[in-house]
Amino acid sequence: MSSLIPNPVSLFHDALRTVDKQLENVSLAADALQRGRSELPPVTSDFNEKERQSFISKTIGAIRDQVQRGLPVSSLPLETIRALLDAFAVQKKWEEGLDDRKLFLDYVFVFLSRAPPSEATKELEAGAIKLLYYDLPKPASTHMGPEYQFRSFNGAGNASTVPDTGRSFTPYSRSCTSSRPLPADELPDAGLVFDMLIRRDKFVPHPAGLSGLFFNWATTVIHSVFRTRRTNWNINETSSYVDLGILYGNTKHHTDRLRIVDGQGKIVPDVFAETRISNLPPGVAAIILMFNRNHNWLCDKLIAINERKTWKLVSKFTDKEKTDVIYSDANYKTLLQKQDYEIFQTARLINSLTYASVVLSDFLGGILGTQRDGSTWSLDITSERRNEDHTLVERGTGNSCSVEFNVLYRLHPSMSQQDEKYIEGTFNYIFGAGTQWDDLTPELFEFRVSDFGRRAAIAALTGKQLKDIPETSKEEYRGKTEAEKNKDKDDSLPVDYLLTTRCGFARRDPVTGRFPDAALAAALHEATAVPAAAFKARGVPNVMRVIEILGIEQARNWGACTMNEFRRFLGLRPYATFEEWNPDPVVAEAARKLYRTTENLELYVGLVAEEPKPVGDGAGLCPSFTMARAILADAVALVRGDRYLTYDATPYNLTAWGITEGSRDITNAAFGGTLPKLLQRGLPQYFPAESVYMHFPLVTPTGQPLSMDTVLRDLGKAQDYTFDKPTFSGNVQTVATPNFIYQGIAKSSDTLATTYLKQIKEVKLDQSFLAVIDDPVKFDTITKLVQSLFVPPEELSATLLWFHDRTLELVRSKQLDIINVRTKAHAVDVVKDVFRLVPVHWASSRVAGLPLKTAFEPHGIYYEQQMYQMLSEIYTYVFREVEPACKIPLRTEARENVERLSRFVKLALLEAMGGLPATVLGSAASLFLGSGRNTNNPILRRLCALKSPIDQTVADIVAVISTASIELSQIFTHIINFYLAPTPPGDLDADYTEKLAAYNEKLEVQGKLAGIATQPTADTPALLAGYVREALRLDPVVEGVWRQATASMSGPISYDKGDKIWFDFRAAGLNPDAFENPTNIDPNRDISLYQNYQGDTVFKVLGPDFVYGAAANVLRAVFSLPNIRRAKGPAGTLRRFKDVFITPLDTLTGALVTDPKIVLGDNGEPVSGDAFPERPAETEFKPLPTGPPTSAPDLTKMYMYGWSSNRVEDWATATDDKPINTAWQYQYTNPENSHKLTGWATGLTLNYDD
Repeated sequence: MSSLIPNPVSLFHDALRTVDKQLENVSLAADALQRGRSELPPVTSDFNEKERQSFISKTIGAIRDQVQRGLPVSSLPLETIRALLDAFAVQKKWEEGLDDRKLFLDYVFVFLSRAPPSEATKELEAGAIKLLYYDLPKPASTHMGPEYQFRSFNGAGNASTVPDTGRSFTPYSRSCTSSRPLPADELPDAGLVFDMLIRRDKFVPHPAGLSGLFFNWATTVIHSVFRTRRTNWNINETSSYVDLGILYGNTKHHTDRLRIVDGQGKIVPDVFAETRISNLPPGVAAIILMFNRNHNWLCDKLIAINERKTWKLVSKFTDKEKTDVIYSDANYKTLLQKQDYEIFQTARLINSLTYASVVLSDFLGGILGTQRDGSTWSLDITSERRNEDHTLVERGTGNSCSVEFNVLYRLHPSMSQQDEKYIEGTFNYIFGAGTQWDDLTPELFEFRVSDFGRRAAIAALTGKQLKDIPETSKEEYRGKTEAEKNKDKDDSLPVDYLLTTRCGFARRDPVTGRFPDAALAAALHEATAVPAAAFKARGVPNVMRVIEILGIEQARNWGACTMNEFRRFLGLRPYATFEEWNPDPVVAEAARKLYRTTENLELYVGLVAEEPKPVGDGAGLCPSFTMARAILADAVALVRGDRYLTYDATPYNLTAWGITEGSRDITNAAFGGTLPKLLQRGLPQYFPAESVYMHFPLVTPTGQPLSMDTVLRDLGKAQDYTFDKPTFSGNVQTVATPNFIYQGIAKSSDTLATTYLKQIKEVKLDQSFLAVIDDPVKFDTITKLVQSLFVPPEELSATLLWFHDRTLELVRSKQLDIINVRTKAHAVDVVKDVFRLVPVHWASSRVAGLPLKTAFEPHGIYYEQQMYQMLSEIYTYVFREVEPACKIPLRTEARENVERLSRFVKLALLEAMGGLPATVLGSAASLFLGSGRNTNNPILRRLCALKSPIDQTVADIVAVISTASIELSQIFTHIINFYLAPTPPGDLDADYTEKLAAYNEKLEVQGKLAGIATQPTADTPALLAGYVREALRLDPVVEGVWRQATASMSGPISYDKGDKIWFDFRAAGLNPDAFENPTNIDPNRDISLYQNYQGDTVFKVLGPDFVYGAAANVLRAVFSLPNIRRAKGPAGTLRRFKDVFITPLDTLTGALVTDPKIVLGDNGEPVSGDAFPERPAETEFKPLPTGPPTSAPDLTKMYMYGWSSNRVEDWATATDDKPINTAWQYQYTNPENSHKLTGWATGLTLNYDD
């Protein structure tokens, strides 16, 4: 009807146009009078009507022109005002963007087109053009194609407009130009400066409680972006980006040394490309090795998820695909190499993003001290932002490390006492025991370090001991040419001795090539436990004297700016006196004697010896004041300038799962920290889920005024964490033999316990029957009672029929119509809208007496999906293995869910007893529970009749609905998915014949079930229950159960106290000793065959008769739908993948490859035949040699990669004579939660006809 109401603006225009003709007549008459009274023109010229018009005619003409164009403001005033206000709010950053439905730009263009020309309209037009022009970046921010999708090996191309910006082996940049004349011969001796201002006088713990590991981490960042060439200090040999060059290398030749190239994208385990790390404290190397292990973990996940379905298992490659050269790309030639390159580069992008996320979460949180507030906030450095004039704030334009920031990142004052001792030991090893640090000169340092590197390489090549390789004498050194000395110094070549054990760890395992987990964990634990040192003048350990002297001389060689020049550059006030710079009178006076005036104070010395920032709000690192300001500027430049962390950090380049995996998770127990998941993932048996050693490794756990025990206590969270140094949690093994599963689970065992009891107590369900879950006899007795109360035999048939009817009701109510010219069809997501909700409806309304807000019940307490989420969080926390980094937050949610549900369940029980309490909650509940609703609830009536304590009864009810509903929904999902035929294959599919055979086989089974469902008989329930059992055997929901050893045991199953044993139901279900012809579907198998493989939850709590019966009725309901079928495309399949969660820790088989990466000698050290490849040019290297070395001492010790038993395809090839200690389970990516991984199905859409 509103369209029939005339628009006032339109009516006004119509009125104006009505008088237009009259205005034209008046105008013509006025012009005629004007001409009649005017004189003839003096000169004959072309007639110009505009010049000869009368004033009246011109005025009327202007009015008529405006009428023809229309009013400048064509809309109603209120609408125009709304549009203007919206634009104003966007300009002031009050709103994120224009609401285009308010039509602001439309009004602007209408105004410009209709308003008479003027300076104002020109300015408005210029503004509109500027707005539209700046919508797009100029120049383009990134480009398409694999050469832009992936990082180059040397950092080139990061800045797409200036590709060499930040590339490795390019000169440092200069940020601040120095104009202060300070000749080197006028500056004090660098050694004297160290002795007076820098040498540590005493150790002072870090005031903010930062741990030694904090600065071990900082060391990895510094070595990622700074690698000054020893033969030319102007060259930075690494890229200027946080691209994990310390792990992957800074040239293609470096990276090739680490890559395996077997189709999986993996790198050699427990190695890194940066040789300098080998002589640093072990915590530094341990951190990098966590990223090494994370890379290979990412590769496993990427190929398993296979988001774009372009990759396949290595076992699926044909010989031709492995060997035939079909590409001319420099990075790959064969199909297998192409897949390996794509997976490697994708994993590298995710790993690099993870590294940057640690910088922006754990590291920046330590710098700003935000973890003391329990804050998850961090600077959002990478996001797109616009200036007030609509121009884009630059990002992704590249970064080039400058000499000023090379000088800035000398964090030696923070060195812990533990690391100081380690460096002293390293120096004694290199320079000889008893070396006096004051006697080490830069020249002697370079000589000895170069010679040590030469000897170490020879030792690695020959298998000899380092002590057996003679040192170069000083006389020999003096006789060398400058070119020969430079060759000895040059450590930029990718050589195999970088893969040795000089990292402070024990020797590698000769089979796996990995360092022992215990050694890596010890390095990380010890670095976490000890405090770093405070920044202060006279704070650098004496062992670092020669390093500091080299740093001072290096800065002088660069012509670095002075301290005050750098402060002016940063917009900080320069220091007028030395007391302003450092109020300590002794330090200030020493600096005055050395430099005379603050304008002469060198940048290096000024930063190291400046007064430190005090600990306080916003201050956690507490370095010198100037460093505190500059380090934030560099962090922003380093991250925001990186195209692969900004424009090209996309779900396409990293995959939808990968970009979430590499980003911060602010919901975890580490206040958004990223490092914890790497530690737990790399060393799962040494970093428990509640330990502060995992969640806050960059802060000391105890012992300091601001250690994490104090911080968490002040935040009221200390009870959620543990503070003791973690110990080994025990070994993991799998049991898949049916008889052993019976011995370990079915029979009562005094030495094996479930892993649930701790969680049961933590969520406050220890008053329920679940409290006796570790006593099989008691638990069996009490669950029999539970079954008689909740699903008694006399009500079972009606209950099971309810599941059938409610399934169909939900299908009909949630369906969407499909427009089809041939037949009317419908679509429904049976996972989200049916299978999740059927058990929730039953548990909430029919068991607990809690009405849900649904189409069937408009006045409910909770929404359906809300109740599902609450029960899912409880079940997941108690009965599933949880991501350790998120266990504490999930525990909080689960406990709160139990408390919330318990309140309402208690009210429902009270109502069933006869009335609600006269409380606010009771009065509110009566509005939802309804008058007398629960007095007729048979389950609640039976529970009330027991006259047990009401809190115990409430806990029993919550325990039942928590254990039953979530697992039931997954059971329904697995069964329907198992028996539905796949979508028909396409005629042009490469493997059409194979797919068609599989489709026809499944379609035949589906047809049988549809016939049974649509024509039920007396035998139908038992027959469908048989099909349910077979589906759950071949595609189990409960793939197995964990047991924890409470004591050591020897026998058929041997274990030590603390070990965890996985009883693998999936493997047992395919064992012919338990099931004859195990791959066949036989619904008539004896029901007793299945009883040991049902798990600890819904089957035990409510009994197999109920579970199989409910599932059979859901199966019957779904398959009774006409022409039931999967939806086409991804929606019609479960978005799941096989996740190997127990592996033999990369134990390898004896398969050979043609290009081994490491050969281990008899002494356990790596050996190679090409340690010193010649380098013909600055960044060009000769190709790697091919073929295995002919002099390998023992081929059985070769580090080789054919197939390893942690790969996804291997469980299919396992046999009795080749046991594999591995297990897998299905995981899902959850599109509603940023594609995080979950153990629960996330969607399956089916179609059916009317």
